[in-house]
Amino acid sequence: MKYPLHSVLCIVIVMSVNAMQDAVRIVYAQTVSVGKDVNISESAQDDNIDQASEVIIEVNPLNPKHLVVKANTEHFLYSSLDGGYSWRSVDVQIPSQVTGFLTDPSLAFDDEGTLYAAMGSTSSKQVAVCRFENGAFEHDPVPSTCSVTPAADKWHIGAGPAPGDPMTQNVYMAYAAEGGFLLTRPIHVSYSYDRGEIFQQSNQKLGDGQFPRPVVAANGDVYVAWMSSDGIRVARSTDGGQNFGPELAADPNATYFIASVPAQPERNIYTGPVIDVDRGGGPYSGSIYVVYVVKGPLGTYDYDIFLVRSGDNGQTWTPPIRLNDDNVGATQFLPWLDVDQKTGTVSVVWYDTRGDQPDNVKVRTYLTTSVDGGRTFSPNIAIADAESDESNHGTHLTSKSDYAEYIGVAVDGCVAHVVWSDNHMTRARADGFFSRNPVHNETLTLNGVVWTFVNQKNAPNQTEIGVNQDKRLAISETLANLVQDLRASTNPDINEADYTFNSGNVLSIQAKVAGPAGGNFTLDASGNYSNFKNADRIIPRLITSLNLKTDQVPVPCTPGDQLLVINRLGFPLGAGSILRYDGRSGVFIDEFIPNCSSVEPLGQCDSIPGAAENPVDMTYGPDQKLYVADAPIGSFGFAPTGIAVKRYNGTTGKYNDFNDPDPNAAFVNYGEGGLESIGGLVFGPDSNLYVSDYLTGGILRYHGQTGAFIDTFVSENTLRSPGKTLFGPDGNLYVVNCGGTEVSRFQGPFNINPGADMGVFVAASAEIYNSVFGPDGQLYVSVGNSNTYAVHRYQGPFDINPGQFVDATELPDGAVLSCTRGLAFGPDGFLHISRSDAFSGILRLDTETNTIIGRHSTIPAPGKFVYSSVPEVRELPGDFDRDGCVDRVGDMSILLNAIRAASTDDRFDLNGDGIVNIADARKLTLLFSEPRGAVCP
Repeated sequence: MKYPLHSVLCIVIVMSVNAMQDAVRIVYAQTVSVGKDVNISESAQDDNIDQASEVIIEVNPLNPKHLVVKANTEHFLYSSLDGGYSWRSVDVQIPSQVTGFLTDPSLAFDDEGTLYAAMGSTSSKQVAVCRFENGAFEHDPVPSTCSVTPAADKWHIGAGPAPGDPMTQNVYMAYAAEGGFLLTRPIHVSYSYDRGEIFQQSNQKLGDGQFPRPVVAANGDVYVAWMSSDGIRVARSTDGGQNFGPELAADPNATYFIASVPAQPERNIYTGPVIDVDRGGGPYSGSIYVVYVVKGPLGTYDYDIFLVRSGDNGQTWTPPIRLNDDNVGATQFLPWLDVDQKTGTVSVVWYDTRGDQPDNVKVRTYLTTSVDGGRTFSPNIAIADAESDESNHGTHLTSKSDYAEYIGVAVDGCVAHVVWSDNHMTRARADGFFSRNPVHNETLTLNGVVWTFVNQKNAPNQTEIGVNQDKRLAISETLANLVQDLRASTNPDINEADYTFNSGNVLSIQAKVAGPAGGNFTLDASGNYSNFKNADRIIPRLITSLNLKTDQVPVPCTPGDQLLVINRLGFPLGAGSILRYDGRSGVFIDEFIPNCSSVEPLGQCDSIPGAAENPVDMTYGPDQKLYVADAPIGSFGFAPTGIAVKRYNGTTGKYNDFNDPDPNAAFVNYGEGGLESIGGLVFGPDSNLYVSDYLTGGILRYHGQTGAFIDTFVSENTLRSPGKTLFGPDGNLYVVNCGGTEVSRFQGPFNINPGADMGVFVAASAEIYNSVFGPDGQLYVSVGNSNTYAVHRYQGPFDINPGQFVDATELPDGAVLSCTRGLAFGPDGFLHISRSDAFSGILRLDTETNTIIGRHSTIPAPGKFVYSSVPEVRELPGDFDRDGCVDRVGDMSILLNAIRAASTDDRFDLNGDGIVNIADARKLTLLFSEPRGAVCP
């Protein structure tokens, strides 16, 4: 599967964050082409990767197809040169003074494409930092150097330009030194000015705590975040890590914890944090982001992902915002953060149990993205193909790792590469060990194969056929034959077995299992077989070990930059089209969806398929297509017929386009589910479409992909003329009773009683027309009374007094509002209001000062509107024939001709050395869209 390398279309829907946080929470409806997971374990064909955890991924800034992964797999790391489709293992020979099990892996590329890989052990308290030059992985990657530097625990490395010298690259390692337990350990930083040859320690400790991580800004400043007893702390160095300024409080209220949860029962989960900085030169360059875990309010196992950011070198920080958008009390843990240095996009991943309620056992990997400097984030997207279950980790025959302490994401050019540990594998497999002192002639059955153990001291006719490593115990011929029989078994679930004796005359057997059984073979009841690493743990069964999975996901790269507005023309004929404007300047672009009429004299609907007749509302769906609620003109005064909701290409506005045929373009028809008249529509957190029926007073739910009727979510006659429909930050449904004075609330689809009436949320003193949740988490409603119009603000569902009136902003004299007029927050952060009068257009309201600051645009008769973004079409490096793919047949031929002609065209200078030669051809091979340069489909 191939993935686009451009951003996807986004539309903002304003929502809030959570109970105690006054913070922005804008959700973008978006399309993300999540592919099929790539099993690195299987691709690398490397048994050393079994039981991999604590995994990190980095992408080469000079070659977006070059990815490197490191995990707790001893001295092995894993490399891909085709963007993550295929992988190879790399055995790194590290210096002998680093002994013991290698843990806390870390990777960092510098700006020159040089990779630094850190691997060390807590037993030797030494870390090897190995350097790989750019291009080394194209051949047999051997590190240029592997230096050794002392560190006790939790080491992470960073790399980037030296202060004031972007041509020089420095390397840094932050770690927790010896001196206490967890939050009492001193945090130190080591630095190298010679590309990892020698590390020196900074002149002072940063503070006490745990989990430090360094990052380097564009100007060479070094930032380190860690967890302390006083919350999340950050320190900054301006002199290359030699000295650090005072501790800065990113979130002083964050409480450190280590908690056992059903999803990770043995290893426990912890606070964090993870830090990154934008050094890409865009509008948010210099912004610092920190992500971490906070205990949530919804139950014992409710843990949430939070983020803070700073735009002034860490001196001040925003209030925390919650990134997970569920409302079910799920466990979110092990977050990781990365900034796309080409676009400024911020992406965060984590493990999540929202799909396994109320047990909170099974996890999937989720991702969210921000395109506006961490102010707003996209809907959470499930990345993993399936859920992973570590709740029976006690039955594993390896160490108590569970998922351990982190997973990874690396973003480059609008593509997020996510890597995580997973025990749901494409190729089912289990590796395990069990041991006990067998009784003479005792039998054991594995998948139908009977083993008979012969005690060596009592076995008759024993023949010595070999000795174990310490040469103290013979191996019986009988047992050897049994093992050979097992290896030769025709049972497809068993493909390998080995056995050894230890000095205590205890038999240990390692069995590797593949196939549909997935490792769920059983031991018979002849005895308890205990883990050879912990004799107190009983092994009733074996389950699949943790292995590495990865996926690449296109993510949005630009904030909303276009405005779509329903232009309400004359009645009853030709009631409206949809116009497109620049979302920031307000300049008219074009007619996005044309108008027609099913009655004379316009009568054009047959000749303009998909044209709008009387659009009353619209929204973007999770598939990033535009959904428009239409009310055919000919139906006025009668039971509506025809298409109620039409689906359009969200980028082009085309209806069932020839190049992109959509069998569900006529998404919902009148009559389906009893639908009579649409007041409003919105996509819910379950990705289904909710439609308010203006005539029957109910809310109907339709399948979010096919438009098929699901159910009546809110019963008929519950509401009076329901119009605007939206979901709040609490996951519940809010409905404006158009022309009434109330906003009603109903339980959301993930709550205990979906659709249940929760009563009136807002009771206004004037007629309510529209409503929207603001960046402060509060509810804004447009109201009118005796030709006077205003915007009222009410406390949000997580505020102290939900639904209580806060304040009002009167609109200019002559402004006319109605239920058909729009209300939404724009990409500029202001509240936008469409008005119809002598000054028709869209007003901008500064909600912090409650002042009108002018019009966004002049539109003849504006109705409801939405903001969206146009995909950023990026030129694909090496795609000389512009076919959207880089391959050997077309693009390599063009490049070779350019080389022969001694071209000076800088398009062909792929490696940036100022000349076009065979080196650029070698670079082109790294950019092939298909592995090994196969022809593009």
